Amino acid sequence: SYLAASTYPEGWPSGRQAVLSESLPTTLSYTTAPTDPLRLQVRLRSGTHRVMDMWLAPAATEKKISVTASLQPLESLRHLPFKESSTSFYETDGSRKGYVKGSYKPRERLLMSWWALAWKIGQDKSLGKDRQDGTVFYTSLKPWARKASDMRDFANFLNYWGWKL
Repeated sequence: SYLAASTYPEGWPSGRQAVLSESLPTTLSYTTAPTDPLRLQVRLRSGTHRVMDMWLAPAATEKKISVTASLQPLESLRHLPFKESSTSFYETDGSRKGYVKGSYKPRERLLMSWWALAWKIGQDKSLGKDRQDGTVFYTSLKPWARKASDMRDFANFLNYWGWKL
């Protein structure tokens, strides 16, 4: 709510919007004084990592099921504790290097890969630090827009999607 309306992409909706069959807020409104801290609340769909809803609530608000997530460096996903050793969240070699283990999407491959020219379409991957590190983290299905929509260059990514920040 602190962003000026002129910074939003053209046609940005108000209220809520449908994103992958979920209804999500288009803005989060900070309505309390800075002395009343608000915390971001996120509801995840059971069994997946899909965000179902998000809102701001006073830090003291108790929820039925609440898990406080700690922030960890992205690199920690490459060294997850496993039995007596560790394992990576990502494939570490071969043609799927940098992709999340088990993130195959056969339906998306069948229905979309041919026209999007992306054999691994929809498969989760490592974000990487820059264009020299990891797989292109594109957010547009247009083959000619992959570089412009690469989330690793966040300023260009925001510009591609119409944000004026």
